Amino acid sequence: MSSYIPLIIGWTVYLGLHSVFAAEGVKRRIPLGEQAYRLIYSTMSTIGLIVLIGLMAVSKSVYFYEQTFVTKYLGLGLGVWGVMLMVAAFREISLKSFLGVHPAENKGLVTTGIHAKVRHPIYSGGLLILLGMLISVPSNIVLVSIACICAYLPIGIHFEEKKLLKDFGDDYREYRKQVKAIIPGVM
Repeated sequence: MSSYIPLIIGWTVYLGLHSVFAAEGVKRRIPLGEQAYRLIYSTMSTIGLIVLIGLMAVSKSVYFYEQTFVTKYLGLGLGVWGVMLMVAAFREISLKSFLGVHPAENKGLVTTGIHAKVRHPIYSGGLLILLGMLISVPSNIVLVSIACICAYLPIGIHFEEKKLLKDFGDDYREYRKQVKAIIPGVM
C-alpha cells in the first residue's frame, strides 16, 4: 500500500487543483482574460497529466492476468469508443475554445448531439478510455489511478453542475431531469 502513496497523492493534488482552478471565484481573482486563463489552465492540466502518466510508468506494476490479443484489442476498442464520444462532444462545443486557443463561443446550453444522451460526454469518454486501459494493461498502478479518478468524479460533476445551474437555471434543471449524467438511462 505504501508504494501507492506517491501516486495517490499525485492524483489527489492534480484533481484537487483541477477543481480549485476551475472555480469561478478563483478565476475572478486571477487578473487574466477568460481566453488566457483557459489556455494556461489547459496547459497546466496537460503538463500535470503527463507528470502523472510518467509516475505511473516508473511505478512498480503487478499484473492481475496475462495480457492477450483479446484483452489488448478489447481495451483498445473501448478506448477508441471513449475518444469517439469525446470527439462527438467537441462537435457541439468548440475544442479550441475549450482549450483557450480561441475566444469562448457562447452557444447557450448544449442539449443536442451526444449531449442529448448524456450530460457529461467528456467524462463518459474518459471512463471508457480508463476501462479500456485497465482491460489492456491490467495492473495495480492502473487500478489505483482509476480508483482515484472515479472517487473524484462525483466531486467534479457536483462543481460543474453547480456552475451549469448558475449559468442556465431552470433550463439546466429540466435538462438534468431528462438526461443522465454519464451513462445513458443509468446514471
